[in-house]
Amino acid sequence: MSDEEYEYENVEINTEKMPSSVLERLEKHSERTGDKLEKVTNHFLGFIAVEHGCKDWTVEDEDLLIDWAEQCFVQLRRGTVGGGANTVTFVGCFVGVDANKKDRREGMVKRATREYLVDGKAAVDSGRVGLYKKNDNFWGIKTQNGMLETNEPIDEAPTMGFRVDNQYVCLMGMTTGRPMTPSLMGRNYYFVGNEESEFDKDIKLWRVDALGSAVDLQVKVGEPCRIKVRPPNPEAAKGFKDVLGTSMGFEDNIQYTDDFVSEEERKFLHPHKFLASTDFHNLYVPLENLAEVYNERHRTFDTADGEGKAGPIVVTKGTVNRLSTESRESPYDQTGRNFMLSLSNVALQSLFGQGRKGEVTCWVSGACYDNTKPFVSRKGSEEIEWAEKSTILVIGRIGMSILDGEEVPKMNVFGVYADPRRIRKRMEGGNTSMSQFIQSGVTK
Repeated sequence: MSDEEYEYENVEINTEKMPSSVLERLEKHSERTGDKLEKVTNHFLGFIAVEHGCKDWTVEDEDLLIDWAEQCFVQLRRGTVGGGANTVTFVGCFVGVDANKKDRREGMVKRATREYLVDGKAAVDSGRVGLYKKNDNFWGIKTQNGMLETNEPIDEAPTMGFRVDNQYVCLMGMTTGRPMTPSLMGRNYYFVGNEESEFDKDIKLWRVDALGSAVDLQVKVGEPCRIKVRPPNPEAAKGFKDVLGTSMGFEDNIQYTDDFVSEEERKFLHPHKFLASTDFHNLYVPLENLAEVYNERHRTFDTADGEGKAGPIVVTKGTVNRLSTESRESPYDQTGRNFMLSLSNVALQSLFGQGRKGEVTCWVSGACYDNTKPFVSRKGSEEIEWAEKSTILVIGRIGMSILDGEEVPKMNVFGVYADPRRIRKRMEGGNTSMSQFIQSGVTK
């Protein structure tokens, strides 16, 4: 079973109760891979919970735990706990996070339900569905290859089961023949870069599919880093050729560093050179050109109400002329709240004046706020809150809204980069008066 098919939970483990023979295997694997013993132990417990239905390892015989540990860590030799099978190193920087997280197995559950309702036997024989059966006092799973035993009592709902036609069924791994959890949450994080060997040749925008515990990962927008991911399957559908897969522990293997380029070239990794430029990619769009680029690059798609439109993902730059760091309720955001700021520049105000048409409204999702800290600037380990009149980079999707009967551009924000040398410090949280610019008794 691949790492991503497990659900792992970080729990405190009293290893003093672990049989010494089992603990020895965990420690050896920890030494060999460099992963902390706590992570290796949690992986082992997740493994036996999924593979063998073991919820409480303390009631199991020592010889059985030894065999399970051997089985678990032979499997892991394909890669470390943090890497996973078939991962490669990508370099570049995170530029934002998708507003929504989704259940990656929702479609699989719907398909399995449909197939089981049409022909239950055929669904099981296909290898995609397992059927729970009572086996004395415990659940068993009828599969394509026979009956699997579990340690789950029949007076409790099976942990991997879901109800179909008044029976419990489960998803089955096609390559492993083992049951899979019916739900696995995922979220896309946006990354600009490429494989380390290709970084100097071709820089692209990618979607990193973060799963499970990484779904609410904190990332530093604009800061150079290395990540361990799986490249897209060459046979992936057109709309998924930019998706990078992840394995368990992905978040623990992010390394914020710029050592993947020579010392002389590191200055070009500064976001105002790397992101706010057309020298390396076609993502950067000046603020005054957003409407034009939307019309050139938007895509259309079918919806229940007709035809929908989606603008391109871009990087733009502007000076903040309106800012609200206080959240507002939003029924359209998964977190139930969002934030707002507006950008402008001299070119835009020359075209439209200083009114609403001379600025671009940017909507910051709750996930962007929670997972990227868009309203702070980083200077080493220091985080500095910034205020209006700061010049920032905004990464997101261009949209259009109606203002005075005309279409004007807006931005749905994935991430914000605020350079500490280009910001105005915020003196008091949420203050939008001139007092926020007063430092040491001088109005800047």
